[in-house]
Amino acid sequence: MILEAAREDARGRLEQFLAGRGLSGLLAGGERRSFEDQRAMMLGVIADELARSYARVDAALGLAVIGDPAGIPILRRVFDERMFAITNSGNERGAAALALALLDDLASIERVRGVARINLSASFVDLALAILERRA
Repeated sequence: MILEAAREDARGRLEQFLAGRGLSGLLAGGERRSFEDQRAMMLGVIADELARSYARVDAALGLAVIGDPAGIPILRRVFDERMFAITNSGNERGAAALALALLDDLASIERVRGVARINLSASFVDLALAILERRA
């Protein structure tokens, strides 16, 4: 019960993070996209090596919100590559940590433990670790 509440909290925080970056759910151009269309679009973005790293991470975060693990390799790059899709705030690492926790990626628990807890990422990382450590 507690774990499910934490997962819902994580999902909601990721949705807010994405909305703050101008990505508001299933709305595109004023028209509601089908779940399949949105998923296909996000899969296309993460597969596009020429896409901006931030766009690829945002797509991977969106996939995590809907429970699709296809973005895990992109999310891991946020931790493994020093400057991949990172702003001065470091919030992207916190968001990636939450996404990996939603996807039960226990292989990334050490990556998440290593995140500096500053700004928004502090609460994101704490919640991600609460979820992952209960699964471990």
